[in-house]
Amino acid sequence: MAFKDKTVGAMLWSMSGAAGVQILGLIFSLWLANLIDPIVFGIFAIPSIVARFSKEAIDVGLGAAIVQSDEINDGLLSTIFWLNLMLSIVLALIVFFGAPYFALYTGEDTQIVYRLLAPVFIITGITLTQRAILLKALNFKRIAIADFSSTAIGGLLAIYLAYQSPDVFALIARFAAIAIVTSLIFWISTSWRPRLAWENEGLRNVLSFSLPVFATKSIKFLANYFDELMFPKFVNQELLGSYNRSRVFVSIPSRVIRDQIASVLFPAFSTIKSDVNRMSDIYGKAISAVAVFGLVPLSLIILLAPEAIPVFLNEKWLSMIPIAQAMALMMAPNFLSFFSPVLLSRGKSRLDFKVRMVVLLIRVISILLGLYFGGLPGLLLSLIIFGWIAHLIYLYVIGLELEKGVWWQLRLELPGWIIQALSLCTAWVIAVYIFEGLPMFWVMLIKLALFISVFIAMLLIFKPRGFMIGRRLAKEYHYKFGPLGRFLKKL
Repeated sequence: MAFKDKTVGAMLWSMSGAAGVQILGLIFSLWLANLIDPIVFGIFAIPSIVARFSKEAIDVGLGAAIVQSDEINDGLLSTIFWLNLMLSIVLALIVFFGAPYFALYTGEDTQIVYRLLAPVFIITGITLTQRAILLKALNFKRIAIADFSSTAIGGLLAIYLAYQSPDVFALIARFAAIAIVTSLIFWISTSWRPRLAWENEGLRNVLSFSLPVFATKSIKFLANYFDELMFPKFVNQELLGSYNRSRVFVSIPSRVIRDQIASVLFPAFSTIKSDVNRMSDIYGKAISAVAVFGLVPLSLIILLAPEAIPVFLNEKWLSMIPIAQAMALMMAPNFLSFFSPVLLSRGKSRLDFKVRMVVLLIRVISILLGLYFGGLPGLLLSLIIFGWIAHLIYLYVIGLELEKGVWWQLRLELPGWIIQALSLCTAWVIAVYIFEGLPMFWVMLIKLALFISVFIAMLLIFKPRGFMIGRRLAKEYHYKFGPLGRFLKKL
């Protein structure tokens, strides 16, 4: 299969699989939120952050090294597998026996959560190498199947337990079930099996690449979750639950669109890393399309949150409305910078690390100042400002790496920003001033219909580059990727 076909096919599988997972996960999350109080989600929030970070700590960037390197042999894969397993066991023991000390900061109720989550780390340890092998082969079909199946089984188990007793154990069971099912499917999907081998020299070589990747991911992770980690000092646990759920819901578009494109661009760029012109061409097309289509879900969150949250959740979650809107504004600029795939594919993990360090410092300062001077409202305002500052930094570095300027990417983004803003403002003004007084459900539907109508009209009138790219790709690849494409071909 040609490189372009393979990359587009992988991207379609990645995004469609992620969309299915996130939609299913959203259904289960809304269901659980109606069964379980916000304070329970607040109890689970920080231990779950520790559990998610365990994946990065166990992997130490070796998964990225497997994808990026052209010289990974069977012996080295086995070495990486055994190292991941050893790190997972050590980390599980640290969290299990350190739970009482962690709970001194996060609350006594969290101690049992840490201890029950710790054994899941070992499941993660035996899964990472298999996932990296599938990523390297651009086999996103198998990854999508694993993610969807684990989400379904974990969600159903959590719902069942929540009906029996609406407490934190339902959330723990969901997390564990997802890890176990994912691991089983990955092992079934790959023919590779570890053997008793240890290659010191090969491991040293890949660690020279992977450790800066791990440091960078750690910084990125800390930057993303530093606000929640600071909550016990500044904000109560119930608001932490609302904040955590807002992050989960608002980040769905990022996980479905941005993260999936980035996960495909990294191995794709690694294949053509010596051809800067080709990389910049692909990068520019991705940014143009995402600016037009990818920002739509974030615009809808800003527009529909005042009606959607009361309609789909109960009154205990009304505090989520301003939080979700602010988070969407914060995430929008970051949505349009595929920073790490560019640098990592060219082996510049240390530069990636340095830039992330600068961004982390700015984010930490923003969060601390916002919380100290304004509490939760101050935090939300500071994060919005930070999002735009970080975006400009990323644009500058990417412009240098791809031998372009900051204005090059801003020109690619601008049509998308204008279309989103006009569609959002038009729908909001018409709905508020003409349909005010209707039930919330109908106001929500009217806003949605108005936004879609204005958005489509502007696409057809102005024909921005991102729209034309998406349309051209749809025409070119529809016959290769399913019945919908064959139907469109007949049209």
